Amino acid sequence: MLDSNAGLGGVSSKPELLYRPWNAKLDNGESVAIFFRDNYLSDNMFNYSSKRTDLAVAEFENTMLKIREKTTDLEFTPVVSIIADGENFWESYSNDGIDFLNGMYDVLTKYEWIQTVTPSEYLEMHQKNLDVIENLYPASWFQPNYATWIGEVDENLAWDYLYKVRDDFEIAKNSNNHSIKEVNAAYEYILLAEGSDWFWWYGDDQDSSVDEYFDKAFRTLLSNVYIELNIEIPEFLKEPIRR
Repeated sequence: MLDSNAGLGGVSSKPELLYRPWNAKLDNGESVAIFFRDNYLSDNMFNYSSKRTDLAVAEFENTMLKIREKTTDLEFTPVVSIIADGENFWESYSNDGIDFLNGMYDVLTKYEWIQTVTPSEYLEMHQKNLDVIENLYPASWFQPNYATWIGEVDENLAWDYLYKVRDDFEIAKNSNNHSIKEVNAAYEYILLAEGSDWFWWYGDDQDSSVDEYFDKAFRTLLSNVYIELNIEIPEFLKEPIRR
């Protein structure tokens, strides 16, 4: 993870690394495009809520101007990635963040050198210009490892449950005993159960205050895989993971 706080005023000291997408090689030989998170701007989406709206918007604009200064001479089109769970910070803003959002987008449309794009849109324009990272250190936005999602007893057991259900699903799918509609419906529940938040709340490192609810909801999703396939629900899914 590249630290965008390393530079003056929150702008990365290595803009040529942070503000560009890369191709990362996967173990199977394929590659995937990756965008590095601008930590300073992304984290400030939480911090701006504690400031007066006009001052927060001015600070956001000032940061964008500093990024512009640092990236003008780069040989590629820089992309600044503000990445966060979209639902988490607006509850802390006055007026649900509407005033700040309007101000932020006023800034983004104010300058002709700023263009808002999705990652896919950027890749359509600049895919051929991506350099390859041969060896990428595994980490997350949260910390330089995956400890909050795996490693504790409850977390590991939840992964075991998911693995068993996914294995049963693949066997059922390949048996040709189920319609495409049934397989697709079951797969939707697989995808829902693979969301990272389920494993975030397991273990003692995070506390939802409603762990039993999340535990039951996760096991219900896995149980629905069997229901859609008209297969008996395994006994292990009836046993709580959170003990």
